[in-house]
Amino acid sequence: MGQNYESLWNDWQRTLRTRFNKEKEALTQSELSDSQAITQSGDWNLGPRFNPRGDTLSYTRINPHEYPTLRLTDAAGEEDRDGVRRNFGYTSTWSPDGQVLVFSQFDFYRNYSVYNDLYLYDRSRSSLRRLTEGARLRDPDFHPAGHDLIAVENRRGQNRLVLNSLETGAQETLDWIEADITLAHPRWSPDGKRLAVSASKSGQQGLYVIDMAQKKVTPILMDKALDLNPTWSPDGKYIVFSSDATGIFNLYAYDLEGGGLFQVSRVLGGVLTPELNPEMTEVYFSSYSSKGFDIHRMPWDPSTWLPVEGLPMQAVPEETFAASALNDALEAYSPWPSLRPRYGSPILGSDEDGVQIGAATGGQDILGKHKFDALALYGPEAGRAAYSMQYINDLFYPSLQFGFTDLAIAHADLIPNDDYWERIRRFDFSASFPTLSFSRFHAITLGYRFERISSLTDIPSGLLRPDEGDLAGFRLMLSFDSTKSYGFSSSREDGRRLFLRYERLGDRLGSDFNQDRYTAAWQEYLGLPWRHHLMASRIRGGYSRGDPLVQRAFELGRARLSEELINPEQTELALRGYPSRLLRGRKFTLATLEYRFPIHNIERGIRTWPFFFRRLHGALFYDIGNAWDDHTSLSEFRSSTGLELKMDRVLGHWVPVRF
Repeated sequence: MGQNYESLWNDWQRTLRTRFNKEKEALTQSELSDSQAITQSGDWNLGPRFNPRGDTLSYTRINPHEYPTLRLTDAAGEEDRDGVRRNFGYTSTWSPDGQVLVFSQFDFYRNYSVYNDLYLYDRSRSSLRRLTEGARLRDPDFHPAGHDLIAVENRRGQNRLVLNSLETGAQETLDWIEADITLAHPRWSPDGKRLAVSASKSGQQGLYVIDMAQKKVTPILMDKALDLNPTWSPDGKYIVFSSDATGIFNLYAYDLEGGGLFQVSRVLGGVLTPELNPEMTEVYFSSYSSKGFDIHRMPWDPSTWLPVEGLPMQAVPEETFAASALNDALEAYSPWPSLRPRYGSPILGSDEDGVQIGAATGGQDILGKHKFDALALYGPEAGRAAYSMQYINDLFYPSLQFGFTDLAIAHADLIPNDDYWERIRRFDFSASFPTLSFSRFHAITLGYRFERISSLTDIPSGLLRPDEGDLAGFRLMLSFDSTKSYGFSSSREDGRRLFLRYERLGDRLGSDFNQDRYTAAWQEYLGLPWRHHLMASRIRGGYSRGDPLVQRAFELGRARLSEELINPEQTELALRGYPSRLLRGRKFTLATLEYRFPIHNIERGIRTWPFFFRRLHGALFYDIGNAWDDHTSLSEFRSSTGLELKMDRVLGHWVPVRF
């Protein structure tokens, strides 16, 4: 009682050190297993699987520096190379001829769901082909004859095994297996007559052997431990698996002939996903250390195994699950309890009379169906409030977005020797029709905007007065995004963004001005050989026709805080090194080239204070652009070169902010 968070944290650390140092001392009193690492990267290297010849090993690498990949290496790990990108998951299976790999991975299905499906990777052609669509299948394994795949299906609240024919595409559900068992990682026996599968039922977890001809399911182990990733020895005598029966994941072998259970490894960190080479001389697995998981190998030598006896691996009585306790508490989902502001951050702004002070906030409900962000400012000298609010509704298709804005903005050099301030009050509505996948995003967006502009600056007599009134119209936009960023990225690192936009302002739509505006942009990211170094390029252009405005259709000038985001709604564009809205015209072209580089991953906060320092990074940039009415030449373009230092932080435990 009465302890603060820091004191409790230190107590927890001391307790863990005391507990695990005792365990370490007990384990190191006898000999530990000696294994050899064939990968060195750490993070997540999982699921080693040999091809039938035993000369190539596949495994999956997941880390915060790159897209997850299914990789290929030799038995010694000396010729490690890329196979194919995959959307997470770690299991894979080889065809009997060693030409193709099949694996499961996530992807979007009909925009609203993320399901596992089966994919086939052809090594000889370096091609990837999708085998199923919305089938919700995972953990595939080739039959030794090569004509069928067994996989786990999750559908309608049930977990079942399914046979998939590669020749016909037909699926057969093994519906004779009782429905209340949760199954994972099925593996065919070498003769193709039986399956070993990890299973859980009524709070227990273990291994089953399934005789396909007799349609017989035999539990060989069922206990409180996690018994995972079963595989067969090539001679069919043993089932090897990983279990945390002793509190640390180790390898175990079940003798199918004698019925005995043996501990194969004895480690400090933990081992998962075992795989034997075809010659039965070595066993491969994912070994855990302070760096994460790496693929290791050690000799396959039954003479060194320890027999397992007693309670740790024995079955325990089944438990009954009181479903009524949950059913009594069920009620219809409401977004309101979780749809509340998740953060608060002070902000500063400016208006025609001086500084504004205010705050920003935002949030979303727990299912992500409703999202909002808002800011409010007050200028003491002007005596006026300003605000901006955006709301996104993802309950339906299309996605709907509403926005309200009332802000003061400045135009440089619109009047001599001073800034011209105007007030913009805006309402936005748009409907977006996206097509989603893990690798790219397409969308068609339709929208309507009503904007009222009015002067906040007294214009001296004799000067041309900027236009005031209403701008209203509809817009159509096509967009594409294939860019990627990773855990330690400081920006997008590969891929491209494209968009095309058309906007029509007209009196029939409530506008005082009639205009057609066309905008296009292309942004490209190219990774360099050094980790998280890249070249980023951007080119953007626009054209308008119709009634001219003194403020013009497009304006170039001061950089925005979030220039990384291409906002197709913007008519004010960043040309670094120049005053805000300095260049104006009915046409514009703007290009940027940047070399972006990491400096330091900070990844630290101060106690439980509501901000966190993530990383420091920089960019060398070159900008060139111009806005004009009728004609221009290259000599009239403005350019700038510079260095930016940027720090990524998280404010309020929630909001990523770049300074």
